[in-house]
Amino acid sequence: MLLQSGWISLLDYLAAHVLLCLVPAFFIAGALSALIPNEAVTRYLGPRASKFVGPAVNILAIAYTSAAIGLIMVSLQEERTAAGSIVMGGQA
Repeated sequence: MLLQSGWISLLDYLAAHVLLCLVPAFFIAGALSALIPNEAVTRYLGPRASKFVGPAVNILAIAYTSAAIGLIMVSLQEERTAAGSIVMGGQA
């Protein structure tokens, strides 16, 4: 019984992780590859990039995508909370 509930919890976590993290990450990566030319990426992150500019660009990209994914997750949680409140008979 305990192993079964643990297995179900693991599967629920993996499903939520794929849905909330990986799918938005692939959409963001696809949008960035469509909007930003490859030459710009290799100029700042390629082998001949500056030792100071490359890490700075990387940190900015991580901060931006983290903020975007965080906003998505917050809005999904708010929708989920509002839907749960409606189902329970409360007000959102």
